[in-house]
Amino acid sequence: MSKLKQLAKGNTPTGVMSIKLQRPVAAIRSKAQREGISLRPVNRSPYNRRSKAAKRA
Repeated sequence: MSKLKQLAKGNTPTGVMSIKLQRPVAAIRSKAQREGISLRPVNRSPYNRRSKAAKRA
């Protein structure tokens, strides 16, 4: 799985993606559109924080 797809699936904001992938935000958005990857946030907290907190409890 591509790094971009992993980050998008993890609900990562595009600004953070650009830092991690060392690419401009516009490049990330155009690549996601070409690959058919949705960058819209899912109805979850960013970085899957909710699931990690649940595991600790």
